[in-house]
Amino acid sequence: MRRFVSVSACSLNQWAGDWIGNCDRIKESIRRSKAAGASLRVGPELEICGSDCLDSFFEDDLYLHSWEMLGCILADRECHDILLCIGMPVKHGGKRYNSKVFALDGKILLIAPQTVRWSDQNSRDSKYFSLWKKRGITEEYRLPDFLKKAHGTGFVPFGDSSISFLEGRVTLAPEFY
Repeated sequence: MRRFVSVSACSLNQWAGDWIGNCDRIKESIRRSKAAGASLRVGPELEICGSDCLDSFFEDDLYLHSWEMLGCILADRECHDILLCIGMPVKHGGKRYNSKVFALDGKILLIAPQTVRWSDQNSRDSKYFSLWKKRGITEEYRLPDFLKKAHGTGFVPFGDSSISFLEGRVTLAPEFY
C-alpha cells in the first residue's frame, strides 16, 4: 500500500526577541497543521528567536531562551502527534549553527545544522553561524539540564542525518534554510 506524507510549510510573522509571541505563533501553526491533516510541520529558519537578532546571536542567553521556548513547545501535548521541524540557533562544539530541530511527541529526534549557504555575498549568516562540514556524520549533543528529565535522556544526535520510520525516511534538504 502506498502512503503519503502531508507537509505543512509555515511562514510566520516572527519578531527578534519576542520569545512568548514567537512561541505562541509556533504552537498555533502546529495546531493548524494538525487540523489540516499534516503529518509533518516545517517552520521557517530561526523561528524560535526570530531571524533578525543580529549581534544577539553572539550572546549565550539567546541560546538558553531558545531552548526554553522549545521546551515549552515540546511539553505542550497539543503539539504532539505530528513530526515537527523547528528552526532555531544551536551552539555545539564552541560554534553557532542555524539549525532545524526535528521532534515528535515531545522528544527531539535530530538537530540538523545548516550544511550549505547559497550566497555569502547576500547573507549575514556567515557572520553569525558556521556550516556543518561533516557530511553524513552525527555527534552527540548534550541537552540543557532542564530538558533532560522531560526528554528521558541527556543526549540527542546532532549533524547531517535523516530520520527513519517504518514507512520511510525524512531527510532535510539544504533548501530548507
